[in-house]
Amino acid sequence: MKRSMKLRTKILLLFSLFALLILGLLWIFQVALFGQLFEGVRVMEGRAVIRRIEAALESQGTEALSESIQDAAFEKAACVSVYEIVNTVATRVADIHANENCRIHDIANMSELLHRLYIAAESDGGIAVERVAVSSFGSPPTDNRPSDTAFCARLLSLENGKDYLILANVEVYPSVATVAALREQLIWISAVIAVIAVAMAFLISGSLARPIAKLNQGAAQLAKGNYGADFSAPGYRETEELGNTLTLAAEELSRTEALRRELIANVSHDLRTPLTMIGGYAEIMRDIPGEVTAENLQIIVNETHRLSSLVNDLLDVSRLLSGTEVMQPTRFDLGTLAGEAGAHFRDLLSKNGYTIHVDAPEGVWVRGDRKRLQQVLYNLIGNAVNYTGEDKQVSIRLTAGDGIARFSVTDTGAGIPAEDLPKIWERYYKVDKVHKRAAVGTGLGLSIVKSVLDAHNAKFGVSSDLGEGSCFWFELPLA
Repeated sequence: MKRSMKLRTKILLLFSLFALLILGLLWIFQVALFGQLFEGVRVMEGRAVIRRIEAALESQGTEALSESIQDAAFEKAACVSVYEIVNTVATRVADIHANENCRIHDIANMSELLHRLYIAAESDGGIAVERVAVSSFGSPPTDNRPSDTAFCARLLSLENGKDYLILANVEVYPSVATVAALREQLIWISAVIAVIAVAMAFLISGSLARPIAKLNQGAAQLAKGNYGADFSAPGYRETEELGNTLTLAAEELSRTEALRRELIANVSHDLRTPLTMIGGYAEIMRDIPGEVTAENLQIIVNETHRLSSLVNDLLDVSRLLSGTEVMQPTRFDLGTLAGEAGAHFRDLLSKNGYTIHVDAPEGVWVRGDRKRLQQVLYNLIGNAVNYTGEDKQVSIRLTAGDGIARFSVTDTGAGIPAEDLPKIWERYYKVDKVHKRAAVGTGLGLSIVKSVLDAHNAKFGVSSDLGEGSCFWFELPLA
């Protein structure tokens, strides 16, 4: 089977990939796309300069234009010229140098550019932007930068009838020194991020993997049958909760294993007793003349029935717990069924001194599997018979009200300790650890009762007082 990657290794790889992704994005935006981003920002700054000059022209005309141009140009490192258009003839009325590599004042090459910008602005809502290679002006920039320049033009018509062309010139490519500084900076940033990512990956993967590895070791011990394995895994809430859950599971498995062994011992005892009696009486009748009597045969028949009942109960428990038993619900009178069950036990046990009190009116209609609910009544009554007091009194009661039918069986036995009440319905559990042969039934009744009532979604429970007896009950909706 292919082994999966260790958690520590996977976290290290994920952190490394994350660091590479961050570094890749930094290099893409700061190196590969820096020129385009720089150009976009510079063009926006050129347009901002034009808007400020436009506002000054509209509010003050050309009187204070020089001061407005100077403030806007030096703030954005842009060269600015303002032309007044009269009969398609452009006359410069104001300008400012704020950039050593300014190309806006190269008159020899500007006439065609001015005309082109004027036409573009006139046909495009009054504003135009054109990028021009530095080489087209004939002279290189002062610091030998492979820089291009951009011209932003705005054609403005004032209310006084005058037309102006505002021209701003900005560089749209960063200097070689700027690019080199950014590249050097990114190299150091990349190295620092790589070191931090590896260190964090080792620290985080160790803190995550350590408690999980400890839980894995404990689970391996549990798989070998060591129910006392240590599942304490401090570190973070999820591992602590998982450790607590595994500890609880180990305790339950340990208790279940002990109860399973006890059940096997008890069932073996219950199987051996009838088998021993059947074998003994059969040998007596074979070896001793005159012992083939009806009484001896009846004992063999009774023990055979007890053995058959035990096997059937074991099969019922197995089917109910595995979920293969399908309930067959019908509408029936629970009062009649309770009366029949009480009469059955009264006839069976009256000669042994037992008194069965039945208070179960007829006409209490419910819906459920009649056969399985009859088994529930028999098991509850049989359990009460087995554990009732020396007066051998058992009370059966059925009541109906508020849409609910409530059946209860009360004995006068020693009662059940409060700490044992939640456990008596569990598989294999016995309050009395000293196994004894049941007067009625096989000792598996409560496990069957719980499974059948769970399948009916019925409420059930037990109340008990030490020295006074116990009362087992269940409730079903009235049909």
